[in-house]
Amino acid sequence: LLYYRRILPKFFYRLNQMEQMKSSYVRARPRRWHRWRRFLTFVSVPVFLICGGWSVYWVGMSEFVRNSIEDWVERINQNGLQMQYEKLAVSGYPFWFDIRLENITLLLQRSIKWGYRSPLIIARFRPWQPSKVFLDLRGQHELDALGPVQFAAQTLASVIQMDDRGSWSVIIDGQGMNANLYRHGTLSVKNMALKISWNEGVGLDEDADPTLRMDIHLNLLNV
Repeated sequence: LLYYRRILPKFFYRLNQMEQMKSSYVRARPRRWHRWRRFLTFVSVPVFLICGGWSVYWVGMSEFVRNSIEDWVERINQNGLQMQYEKLAVSGYPFWFDIRLENITLLLQRSIKWGYRSPLIIARFRPWQPSKVFLDLRGQHELDALGPVQFAAQTLASVIQMDDRGSWSVIIDGQGMNANLYRHGTLSVKNMALKISWNEGVGLDEDADPTLRMDIHLNLLNV
């Protein structure tokens, strides 16, 4: 009995301390959760507003790009150049504008009638850098001028850089290109690199002449 008299008070004292610690933890846990909830709200609201604003901007700009291309096609059709395409799509959200033109046909009737057809042309640019456009021209191309020409390339990429003064530069890089000249034979080019610079009011930049680098192979060329 003496043993239990000494042990029981300590036991109940420790049990009471445990209950107090548990109740203080239960009271402190909602406070911590409220602090985290306020922090998450403080962070998520600006992020949500930025994402929502960027989405609205991207959708509006994609419609502007689409309408600008349609207006441009309408203007050149009024100037004698007939251009048609089967499908125009703008994608690339959120960091690109990818413009896909499918089944393009160009026809110009002057003293010499010439036409151009391509199943697909892709143009890309960043929303914050519209003056730099990347073109993907790989695939089949058909040109009809003095005679029909079929052209295909495994890789044919172009970068167009423009500035506010009206100057621009074009860099074209191609690999594995083949052209069928029909009655004149075939032309095969392994690699090609071409750069053209234009300064407004000057013409081709004399300080940076166009350069053409290629490995070329001719086969069955009839003159």
